Amino acid sequence: MAQSRRLRCSRCWQKSLLRASTRRSITTRSPAGFPQLQSELVTLLEGLRSSGHSIAAYGAAAKGTTLLNSSGVLREHLDFVVDRNVHKHGRYMPGLQTPIYATERLLTERPDYVLLLAWNFKGEIIQQQSEYLSQGGRFIVPVPEVSIVDNRSWLSAAS
Repeated sequence: MAQSRRLRCSRCWQKSLLRASTRRSITTRSPAGFPQLQSELVTLLEGLRSSGHSIAAYGAAAKGTTLLNSSGVLREHLDFVVDRNVHKHGRYMPGLQTPIYATERLLTERPDYVLLLAWNFKGEIIQQQSEYLSQGGRFIVPVPEVSIVDNRSWLSAAS
Protein backbone atom coordinates (compact mmCIF):
# COMPACT_ATOMS: atom_id res chain seq x y z
CA MET A 1 0.00 0.00 0.00
CA ALA A 2 2.74 2.48 0.98
CA GLN A 3 4.75 1.60 -2.10
CA SER A 4 1.70 2.13 -4.32
CA ARG A 5 1.04 5.53 -2.73
CA ARG A 6 4.70 6.46 -3.11
CA LEU A 7 4.62 5.46 -6.78
CA ARG A 8 1.51 7.57 -7.38
CA CYS A 9 3.15 10.50 -5.62
CA SER A 10 6.27 9.97 -7.70
CA ARG A 11 4.22 10.04 -10.90
CA CYS A 12 2.44 13.21 -9.76
CA TRP A 13 5.79 14.80 -9.01
CA GLN A 14 7.16 13.80 -12.42
CA LYS A 15 4.10 15.25 -14.18
CA SER A 16 4.38 18.44 -12.14
CA LEU A 17 8.07 18.77 -12.96
CA LEU A 18 7.40 18.18 -16.66
CA ARG A 19 4.67 20.86 -16.70
CA ALA A 20 6.96 23.31 -14.90
CA SER A 21 9.91 22.60 -17.18
CA THR A 22 7.74 23.07 -20.26
CA ARG A 23 6.42 26.41 -18.95
CA ARG A 24 9.93 27.62 -18.21
CA SER A 25 11.48 26.21 -21.42
CA ILE A 26 14.00 24.25 -19.38
CA THR A 27 13.93 21.43 -21.90
CA THR A 28 15.17 23.73 -24.68
CA ARG A 29 18.27 24.86 -22.79
CA SER A 30 20.33 21.76 -23.42
CA PRO A 31 23.80 22.16 -24.94
CA ALA A 32 24.11 21.98 -28.70
CA GLY A 33 24.39 18.38 -29.83
CA PHE A 34 22.83 16.92 -26.70
CA PRO A 35 19.54 15.93 -28.40
CA GLN A 36 21.58 14.12 -31.07
CA LEU A 37 23.60 12.30 -28.39
CA GLN A 38 20.37 11.27 -26.65
CA SER A 39 18.92 9.97 -29.91
CA GLU A 40 22.10 8.04 -30.76
CA LEU A 41 22.16 6.46 -27.31
CA VAL A 42 18.55 5.27 -27.47
CA THR A 43 19.00 4.01 -31.05
CA LEU A 44 22.09 2.04 -30.01
CA LEU A 45 20.38 0.53 -26.95
CA GLU A 46 17.29 -0.43 -28.96
CA GLY A 47 19.43 -1.98 -31.68
CA LEU A 48 21.46 -4.02 -29.21
CA ARG A 49 18.33 -5.21 -27.39
CA SER A 50 16.58 -6.17 -30.62
CA SER A 51 19.68 -8.22 -31.48
CA GLY A 52 19.29 -10.12 -28.21
CA HIS A 53 22.14 -8.50 -26.27
CA SER A 54 22.01 -7.97 -22.52
CA ILE A 55 22.77 -4.49 -21.21
CA ALA A 56 23.55 -3.29 -17.70
CA ALA A 57 24.57 0.16 -16.50
CA TYR A 58 27.38 1.24 -14.19
CA GLY A 59 26.88 4.15 -11.80
CA ALA A 60 23.71 5.19 -10.02
CA ALA A 61 24.67 8.86 -9.78
CA ALA A 62 22.39 11.82 -10.44
CA LYS A 63 23.92 12.74 -13.78
CA GLY A 64 23.44 9.21 -15.11
CA THR A 65 19.85 9.22 -13.92
CA THR A 66 19.32 12.57 -15.64
CA LEU A 67 20.80 11.26 -18.89
CA LEU A 68 18.64 8.14 -18.85
CA ASN A 69 15.38 9.90 -18.00
CA SER A 70 15.90 12.85 -20.35
CA SER A 71 16.92 10.58 -23.24
CA GLY A 72 13.89 8.34 -23.10
CA VAL A 73 15.82 5.25 -22.05
CA LEU A 74 13.28 2.72 -20.78
CA ARG A 75 13.43 0.03 -18.14
CA GLU A 76 13.32 -2.49 -20.96
CA HIS A 77 16.66 -1.22 -22.26
CA LEU A 78 18.61 -2.13 -19.10
CA ASP A 79 18.68 -5.39 -17.17
CA PHE A 80 20.17 -3.88 -14.01
CA VAL A 81 22.48 -1.17 -12.67
CA VAL A 82 25.64 -1.67 -10.60
CA ASP A 83 27.32 0.77 -8.26
CA ARG A 84 30.18 0.53 -5.72
CA ASN A 85 28.23 2.43 -3.07
CA VAL A 86 26.76 -0.20 -0.73
CA HIS A 87 24.05 2.24 0.38
CA LYS A 88 22.53 2.11 -3.11
CA HIS A 89 22.40 -1.69 -3.34
CA GLY A 90 18.86 -3.05 -3.17
CA ARG A 91 17.41 0.28 -4.28
CA TYR A 92 16.14 1.34 -7.70
CA MET A 93 17.11 3.95 -10.28
CA PRO A 94 14.72 6.90 -10.13
CA GLY A 95 12.33 6.99 -13.06
CA LEU A 96 13.31 3.65 -14.56
CA GLN A 97 12.90 1.61 -11.38
CA THR A 98 15.82 -0.60 -12.49
CA PRO A 99 17.40 -2.48 -9.56
CA ILE A 100 20.86 -1.46 -8.31
CA TYR A 101 23.36 -4.17 -7.32
CA ALA A 102 27.02 -4.49 -6.33
CA THR A 103 29.60 -4.31 -9.13
CA GLU A 104 30.43 -8.00 -8.67
CA ARG A 105 27.21 -8.75 -10.51
CA LEU A 106 28.97 -7.85 -13.77
CA LEU A 107 31.11 -10.96 -13.38
CA THR A 108 28.27 -13.27 -12.35
CA GLU A 109 25.69 -12.08 -14.92
CA ARG A 110 28.21 -11.10 -17.63
CA PRO A 111 26.04 -8.69 -19.62
CA ASP A 112 27.16 -8.16 -23.21
CA TYR A 113 27.35 -4.38 -22.71
CA VAL A 114 27.58 -1.99 -19.77
CA LEU A 115 26.38 1.59 -20.20
CA LEU A 116 28.83 3.79 -18.31
CA LEU A 117 26.75 6.39 -16.47
CA ALA A 118 29.75 7.80 -14.60
CA TRP A 119 31.60 8.68 -17.79
CA ASN A 120 33.89 11.16 -16.02
CA PHE A 121 35.45 8.17 -14.20
CA LYS A 122 35.79 6.07 -17.36
CA GLY A 123 39.47 5.19 -16.92
CA GLU A 124 39.15 4.30 -13.25
CA ILE A 125 36.00 2.21 -13.74
CA ILE A 126 37.34 0.32 -16.73
CA GLN A 127 40.54 -0.49 -14.82
CA GLN A 128 38.49 -1.71 -11.86
CA GLN A 129 36.40 -3.84 -14.20
CA SER A 130 39.34 -5.21 -16.21
CA GLU A 131 38.26 -8.80 -15.52
CA TYR A 132 34.81 -8.12 -17.02
CA LEU A 133 36.47 -6.44 -20.02
CA SER A 134 38.97 -9.28 -20.52
CA GLN A 135 36.09 -11.79 -20.55
CA GLY A 136 34.61 -10.09 -23.61
CA GLY A 137 32.55 -7.40 -21.92
CA ARG A 138 32.08 -4.04 -23.59
CA PHE A 139 31.38 -0.58 -22.22
CA ILE A 140 29.11 1.97 -23.87
CA VAL A 141 30.48 5.44 -23.13
CA PRO A 142 27.75 8.01 -23.82
CA VAL A 143 29.67 11.28 -23.36
CA PRO A 144 31.24 13.24 -25.06
CA GLU A 145 29.99 11.02 -27.89
CA VAL A 146 28.43 7.59 -27.90
CA SER A 147 31.19 5.01 -28.30
CA ILE A 148 31.89 1.38 -27.43
CA VAL A 149 35.03 0.32 -25.58
CA ASP A 150 36.13 -3.31 -25.71
CA ASN A 151 39.32 -4.94 -24.48
CA ARG A 152 41.18 -4.44 -27.76
CA SER A 153 40.33 -0.73 -28.11
CA TRP A 154 41.09 -0.11 -24.41
CA LEU A 155 44.51 -1.80 -24.63
CA SER A 156 45.44 0.01 -27.85
CA ALA A 157 44.40 3.37 -26.33
CA ALA A 158 46.49 2.68 -23.23
CA SER A 159 49.65 1.95 -25.21
